[in-house]
Amino acid sequence: MKTTANGITVNYTLDGPADAPVVTLSHSLAADLAMWDPQMKALTAKYRVLRYDTRGHGGTDAPTGGYSRHSWPRIMAQLPAGTVPRRPSAAFRHTAVAVDTPAKRGLS
Repeated sequence: MKTTANGITVNYTLDGPADAPVVTLSHSLAADLAMWDPQMKALTAKYRVLRYDTRGHGGTDAPTGGYSRHSWPRIMAQLPAGTVPRRPSAAFRHTAVAVDTPAKRGLS
């Protein structure tokens, strides 16, 4: 699905039972919402799952400038009514982290 939020077109999906607790999934850099496909069968059995493509990824617009990790709450707040829960929910964001260890530098 697509909507306009915070001045850009945002690609998102909303799957699972409408009355279930909501889980929001955000992908990592250089990915899109499809990175969560392997988890969807298990999650949608018990949860309503909101996935979205962040700015410049997947089906969401890639405007020049204005990128910030703080922009996603504004985007989420502008999704269509009923998409974002008004009750407590869970949100998960995948982040790749590089770890510097002595073994990686050949020091062990």
